[in-house]
Amino acid sequence: MATSSMSRTARLFQLLSLCGAVLWSVGLIIGGYTVPVYDVSGGHGRHHTVGHATLVGENGNGVLIALALPLAITVVVGTLLMLSRRPWALISAGSLTAVLAFVNLLAMLTIGIFIVPVTAALVIACVCALVSSTQPVGDTV
Repeated sequence: MATSSMSRTARLFQLLSLCGAVLWSVGLIIGGYTVPVYDVSGGHGRHHTVGHATLVGENGNGVLIALALPLAITVVVGTLLMLSRRPWALISAGSLTAVLAFVNLLAMLTIGIFIVPVTAALVIACVCALVSSTQPVGDTV
């Protein structure tokens, strides 16, 4: 009975962390359009800040690839973890999470720090999937 309850708790934490990763990933995309991250300066001699620019406004739509990558990986990892309890699904989900962690390291000086919460949530989801997959289903008595 306790192992079944532990498995259910692990699945609940897995679902909650996947939902958190999706929400944060969507927030990254929305933030790329709405949050001012650059100061736009103009004038002669002294630079006066005359406005602000968003990440997409300053760098173009190509930056959306980097902003959408966490959401794409989250959807694939979530699908693998929620639809299959086979070992290959867990290995694939863990590998994709490791790829996202590597992207965090590569982009740490730019937007990588904003992707860390998504990666952390996916690590939690993968660990919870591992815990729930190692628990026997039902009573073994």
